[in-house]
Order: sequence, then structure tokens, then C-alpha cells
Amino acid sequence: MRVLLSQLYSLVMRLRALLYRRGLISRSRLRNPVISVGNLTVGGTGKTPFVAYLAGVLKQAGYQPVVLSRGYRGKAEHSTLVVSDGRKVLCDPASSGDEPFLLAGQLPGVRVAVRKNRHRSGTLVEQEADGRVIHILDDGFQHLRLKRNLDILLVDATDPFGGGHLLPAGRLREPLAAMGRADLVVITRSHLMGEMDRLGAAIWGHSKVTAISYFYHLAVGVFDLKTRTQFRTRDFVGRRVIALAAIGNPGIFVQDLEHYQMDVRHQLLFPDHHPYIQSDLDQALENLDEHGAEALMTTEKDAVRLQGLEFGAGQIFVLKIEALPEDPAEYRKFLLDEVAGLPNPH
Repeated sequence: MRVLLSQLYSLVMRLRALLYRRGLISRSRLRNPVISVGNLTVGGTGKTPFVAYLAGVLKQAGYQPVVLSRGYRGKAEHSTLVVSDGRKVLCDPASSGDEPFLLAGQLPGVRVAVRKNRHRSGTLVEQEADGRVIHILDDGFQHLRLKRNLDILLVDATDPFGGGHLLPAGRLREPLAAMGRADLVVITRSHLMGEMDRLGAAIWGHSKVTAISYFYHLAVGVFDLKTRTQFRTRDFVGRRVIALAAIGNPGIFVQDLEHYQMDVRHQLLFPDHHPYIQSDLDQALENLDEHGAEALMTTEKDAVRLQGLEFGAGQIFVLKIEALPEDPAEYRKFLLDEVAGLPNPH
């Protein structure tokens, strides 16, 4: 039954893409350039760290990046919510959704706005922003109603094609042929990848991009969620922890903890974007004694949803992750050259 539903879903997505391509469904255009960052699969592909990296590079180069997000599971859907005006964070994570709130806190000087209709949120921000504005369409590969100048497709090295099946039988949002829309392809978590040539050949079989870039996701530190005290990752080598996560690909988080030589005694994994309540956390903390663990270890996205609950210092620690290219200087030049030559939105 699931395979049959996947085939029907594939037909619908192919038809949708064709209608947009032929101009039979109208598309909106923003005044300033748009860079879309997205993926083909549901769940985590390391999109948020990449968006943070991209916004940082653009900001350092003198652009005014604006992150436009849907704000998944946030309260703002049909009205524009400015999460950050570039000076301060203006709302809570329940209103914006965890990912926009996290990006707003990580990116000083960068505007972040959420709305299901990204054209309307982008138009509002354009009225207030000045300088060389560039919109970053967060999770935008399937958001075809908004024209973009550059489509960056992220492919997760650990599960590049979602099991090879579309929803609901697999994790693919679109058929693999949709990779043909991409201008740039980035393989994320490439530090965990084995057969690079094979994956590259599979991507080139569906895409006309001339280059594939490789990004590593590196743990750059740990902090205490209660006190915000910062630690080095190596300070937690051998520490007995329980992994607590509600993200798209929690297995990778556990793998990261083990890679940095933490002793993962137990895993408490919830559905993606799970809205934690106090009883969830209380139960997790009770597991510490049961499994002989010293603390809970969680992700930055989970930390956004946990910080309003009751817990003590030293009970919850957060692993900080950054996305970095193989050759930072070379990729930065490559990316800025692409941005400098952006055509009109297509």
C-alpha cells in the first residue's frame, strides 16, 4: 500500500513541477536576489548549520542577508513574524519555530522572518532593509511559488536518497530527477561518508551541476544549558551521558557523541520538532540514575525547546555544531563569485 501511495505522490510532484516549469502556475518575484537552500528528503540534512554558514559568509562580504523561513510548527503562518530585526531577537521559539529562533540567536546583524508565504514576508523585510539585500530561502527547494536566483541542494552523505522511495514508503519529498533544478549541490556530513565517487556519480546522473561541494559538520564545543558555561568537546571524553533529541536524523547525533568519545548509556529520541513538556524532561532526568549517566546531552535545536523548562545546572549539556567546507578559503571565493554573477530570478 505504501509503495502505491509513493507512486501516486511521485506523479503529483512531477505534475506540480511541470506546471511551474511551463508557467501554468504563477510564481512571485522579490526585488532582491533569492538563494534557496533545501533538500530532497524529510528529516535532517544539516540545513540549519549550512544556512548559518551561508548567512555569515554573505554578511562578512558586505551583503545584507535575510533568512526567510516557513517557521515549521511555529504559531506564525499566515502573518509575517520578524524573529530578528538584525539587532535583537523579537519573539519566543513557540511563535517562530525552533530553527528560525536558533538562527536568529546565532546570526547577529542578520534579519530572520517567518511566514508560510515567503514572498509576503520577503516583501515586508525589503521595505525596512537597506544595502545589498540577499534573501536566503530556508528549506526552499520545494517552495516553487517564489522565484529564486540560485538553488542550492543539500544531500546528506549518511542517507542521500531517503531509502530510494518517496513518501510515505521512503523519505524522498520529490523524485530524484528534481535534482536537475539545482544550481549547486552540497554534500553535508561528508566526514561520515565512505564512497564519495559513487555518490557523486549518482548525483551527476540526475543533475547538470558542474561541481559538487563537500561540507563537514564539526562539534566546536559544549555548553551547560542552565548556566551557558562553555566547555571544550574534549572535556567530555569518557563522560557518561544520555542522548536526548527530537530532530530529523537523531541517529547522526548519537553517532556524533560516540565519535567524540562520549559514553552514550541510553537514547531518548522523540519525533522531529517534538514540543517538550516538563514531564518529558522529568522522565529523562530520572533515567540518569537508572543508566548510570552523569548528564543529558542534546542538540542546539532541542535546547531551544527545553530552555523554558525546570532543570538544574550540570544536568543538560548542548553539543554545538558548525558546517565547514573542505577548503574554507576556496569555497568562500567560489560562493561569492556565484553570488556576484547572479542573474535575474528564474
